[in-house]
Amino acid sequence: MSNRINSFRHALKAEWVKGRRTFLRYSPIVFAVSALLLLLPMVLKDFTAWQPRISQTIALEVVIIGSQFWIMMVLPAYCIVAALQSFYSEHTQSMWKHINVQPVTGVAQTLAKHFCAWCYVALATTIFFGFLALILLVLQLVYSDLNVGLNDTGFWFTTCKLSLWSTFGGVVIISILNSLAARVPGTTITLLIGFLGMLMPIFVKTTDSAARFLPWMIEKVPIHHLLFSNDPYNPWWVIVPFAWIALCLAVHCAWQRLKPLY
Repeated sequence: MSNRINSFRHALKAEWVKGRRTFLRYSPIVFAVSALLLLLPMVLKDFTAWQPRISQTIALEVVIIGSQFWIMMVLPAYCIVAALQSFYSEHTQSMWKHINVQPVTGVAQTLAKHFCAWCYVALATTIFFGFLALILLVLQLVYSDLNVGLNDTGFWFTTCKLSLWSTFGGVVIISILNSLAARVPGTTITLLIGFLGMLMPIFVKTTDSAARFLPWMIEKVPIHHLLFSNDPYNPWWVIVPFAWIALCLAVHCAWQRLKPLY
């Protein structure tokens, strides 16, 4: 057991060092801040005249709109960039030869790669929702005579659930793209699958029975029920993300035993 832990620790350290030398080091805050900068003009435009339509408070309305923008557009794009950037050096510089001679097992390498990717996704999502709440706090101080709604406990509860489900969905997407990018050389196939996944919500409705099993729809279904539906929340939905993650890890570990294509 100690050898496996040490193997995973060495693989994790190698992935961390590799990430520090690439764009991955700054990617969570870059994507989160960029998304906020795109969202901020819409929030500030006639802020005092906001009339909540989906929720009862302005703050919750802004978070709902921001979460939809993050889930539909920014997070899937970030997963594509993070997956490609993670394996860029291995594809272009044959770094896999150096990694394979390290005293770590293939399973430890796979777990370390995915664990680092999950941390990047979780960090980016946390920064986005955290900064969005901070912006709303500043707006509440500026417009003190306006009931923004940050004092409502439902706002913080809903924000945490939106952040958690967004992270779950991002983890599933980047697990799929990581497994694909690790095996397939180049960027074309990974980009194609990633962008086709981003188009999935256009062709599949969140109310469809099959939507909760599709990787690019996993986080959208419970969020839709949380915000727009009166149907009771089904706790069994959480099994689907874990099943996809386990499948991606199993496939990646199996591919790790094969001769690299690059």
